[in-house]
Amino acid sequence: MIFDRILSPEESGQVLAQLQALQTFESFHARALVQDRDRVEQWHIEVDRAGEAWFATAEHGHVEEFRGGVRFDRGEVFQLPAKLADFLPPAIKPAFPETLGWWGEHDHGYRPVLVERVGRKSMLLTFEHGSDPAMRSTMVFDTELGIVTRTIGFDSATLLVDIEPGKPIERHVPASFPELEVIYPDY
Repeated sequence: MIFDRILSPEESGQVLAQLQALQTFESFHARALVQDRDRVEQWHIEVDRAGEAWFATAEHGHVEEFRGGVRFDRGEVFQLPAKLADFLPPAIKPAFPETLGWWGEHDHGYRPVLVERVGRKSMLLTFEHGSDPAMRSTMVFDTELGIVTRTIGFDSATLLVDIEPGKPIERHVPASFPELEVIYPDY
C-alpha cells in the first residue's frame, strides 16, 4: 500500500484488493452509530463476511437480516433473490467496504486518492469524486482488528464501536442501547 501521497488512477485501482488482504476477521459483533442530516441512530450488528450474512437491530426495534441470498425485514422475506450489496443498511456497509462504490468503478464516482497512517493502529483512506475533486469521503481501517470502523460520506457517517471480533451471528436483540455520548476516536 502506498502511503502519504496522492495516488494515480492506476494505483487507486489496487487499494481495494490491498485493503481486503488486511481484513482479518470474518465475523464480529459491534454497535453502529449512523448519523445523517437530522438524527443519530444506534444499531447492534452481527456480521459473517465469509458467509455473506448479517443481522442488524436498530434501537427502535427494527430488525433486518441477510442470509442465504435472501433479505429479511422484521422476519419476513423482503427480497428474493438478492445480492449482498442490494439494500445494505448504512450500519452494515463498513463491514463490506467493497459494496460502497468508492473504488473508481465509474468515471463519475469516488476513487481512493490518499492513504495515511493515523494514530498507532489505523489507516485513513480519502476518496475523491470523479466529477468534483472537492467532494470527498473518508474511511478509517483499524489494522489491529482488520475491520473498517468508520465511513464518512457525502450525506452520512457510520462509526463502529464496541467491536467483538470472532463472534458468529447469534441474532441477539439487545434489551437496551447505551445513552449516546461523545465518542472520541481511538486511532
